[in-house]
Amino acid sequence: MLVTTLPFTGMIGCDKYGMASKNSSSDTVAEFPKEGKEMVASKPLKKLTIPKQMRAIVLSGIPWAETEFIKKDDRVDVLYTFRIPNEMRMVTVTLLQNVLVLEVLRPEHDEKTGAIVLALSPKDAQYLALALNMGSIKLLQRGEGDLTLYTMQIADMQNLFGQK
Repeated sequence: MLVTTLPFTGMIGCDKYGMASKNSSSDTVAEFPKEGKEMVASKPLKKLTIPKQMRAIVLSGIPWAETEFIKKDDRVDVLYTFRIPNEMRMVTVTLLQNVLVLEVLRPEHDEKTGAIVLALSPKDAQYLALALNMGSIKLLQRGEGDLTLYTMQIADMQNLFGQK
C-alpha cells in the first residue's frame, strides 16, 4: 500500500480543482481527511480511461455504504441542495443526469469515507465544482439501461406540501 502525505488545499483529485485530463501526470488518489489536515494517498490510481472531450472529477468524503452501492461504469444523477441567497428557503435541483462513473475508491473499513470519480464535460465539471463549494450534493444511482433525461422541477418544502 502506498502511503504518502501531501500538503493539499481544496478538493481532492488530480489537480487543485479536482479534475484530470488525459494529459494529467498525477498517479495517486487520496483519502480526504477532516478539514485542516493533510491528505494521505491510500493507493495508486488505476489507469483511468477518460472519454474523449471529458474530464474526471473526484468526489471525496463519500460514505462507505454509497461506495459499496455505486459501481464503476454505473450511471448516476447528481442532486444539489442549497440555500437560496437572502432567503431561508432550501431547495434541491437535479444538477446533472446520466453521469458515467469512472472509478469507485472504497475505504478499507466501513467507518471511513471513499471517493467516486465521475466523467464530465468541462462545463459540467465547472458547475459541479461550484455546487460542491456552495451547498451539498448527493449521487443517485440510475437503473441499468436508463439513459432518459428527465425534466425536473425544483424541490422545496412549498412544492412538497403543495403551497404556492
